[in-house]
Amino acid sequence: MSVYHFPAPLEREHLLSCLMRYAISQGRKEYVKVAKQVSTNVSKVDCNSYWRTIYRDALIQYLPKYHSQIAFDNTLLKVYSSFTQCDFSTLLTQQLDQPHKLQLKYANLEQVHHGWKWCPECVIEDEETYGVAYWHCDHQFALKKRCNQHGTLLISECQHCNYSFNSILQGAPPLSSCPKCGESFEHQNREDSGEDLWVEDYANRILQDDFEFNKPEVQAYFKAQYGFNELKRQWTLAERKHITYQQDLFGKWLDTLDLSNHLVPLSNNKPYSQVSAFNVSSYTFKNHNLAPMIHLLFKRYWLERLC
Repeated sequence: MSVYHFPAPLEREHLLSCLMRYAISQGRKEYVKVAKQVSTNVSKVDCNSYWRTIYRDALIQYLPKYHSQIAFDNTLLKVYSSFTQCDFSTLLTQQLDQPHKLQLKYANLEQVHHGWKWCPECVIEDEETYGVAYWHCDHQFALKKRCNQHGTLLISECQHCNYSFNSILQGAPPLSSCPKCGESFEHQNREDSGEDLWVEDYANRILQDDFEFNKPEVQAYFKAQYGFNELKRQWTLAERKHITYQQDLFGKWLDTLDLSNHLVPLSNNKPYSQVSAFNVSSYTFKNHNLAPMIHLLFKRYWLERLC
């Protein structure tokens, strides 16, 4: 459904943030009711998927000649495209024709932030420059923990009451205090570990389209370690031992990394090496569309231990 005066994206603004600004601009009505003038699919407006039907509904508010550029600049569809090795233009055409949720397997492991993320410095500057705060697209990438422009840690919830913006229709990112408890947001800081710097660097490269994803190349090296190129229905005892040996090598390496800021904590302090996402034989012989962090860790292991 097309509406009048749907706002154009501001610099680095997420497409759904435009929907948020449209809903707020209509006055003191219920935001969800106003948003439904654009899309009936407003029950899920979180930042944990690369595309949903509501993205199409927001995008078609603009002239078709702008669709590709807005989808590239103001959504994370390009990230999904690069990690599934799908042509971006083809993928966008498919989603405009028959939109559906796009998510990568094991993406929940990356969701260490609860809700939409914002940079307090960006909120101040956006208010001064545009007269309104809005949600930045790059900030919502699961691997991003710092603002590129200011270097500050991104915030996703109130440190006092744990209030978070799970739906973008809860409003704009707050300027200084929590909309629920009224407490001031404290500037967070931390000393980044080597893993923190590594993940942030790759997150920036991915967002800048400066990351070459070549899963077959990594798989080929793992297959060389196994000594066979195809997944079998039955394994000899020697082959099973070798599979276990390779899994143990990878698991021991993985558990030496400090990933507490990038992967959700597991129950009973279970090590990440025991998670099915990091099953070496599955990664080697199956072609699931996996979350970026999974690929980055296998690629790092390949570069450090197999090359």
